Amino acid sequence: SVPEAALPSATLEQGLDVLELMRNVHTFVSEFCYYLNGNLFVEKLGAASERKHLHTISVRHIANSIRMHGAGVVDTIVNFIFQFLASRMTQLSSLLLDDLVRSPLVREVRHIERQRAKAEAAARERQRKA
Repeated sequence: SVPEAALPSATLEQGLDVLELMRNVHTFVSEFCYYLNGNLFVEKLGAASERKHLHTISVRHIANSIRMHGAGVVDTIVNFIFQFLASRMTQLSSLLLDDLVRSPLVREVRHIERQRAKAEAAARERQRKA
């Protein structure tokens, strides 16, 4: 049984280091999700099954880390994240071009186009009668 995990009632100002996140961006992407209301990243429950609290990363943590390492680290991090996202987009593109995925998508597009054509024909018929 998984113990009850909860968001901490207070935060540690130091938080996780931006360079550490950059080095382990694959782990970060798989173990954290974005919490829009709190404007922070929250560790997923499955990643924290051994602990009673979840790690959170807020803008303040990132700003403190940048202050500690200097503004020069931002360019490196942005380039690293860009390369990571480019590789993920390449993977997604090749997945969408795979026949097992593409065939159902093409079928769905054809179905939508037929439904749209029927709706437009019905609208033209209603206009003609009016």
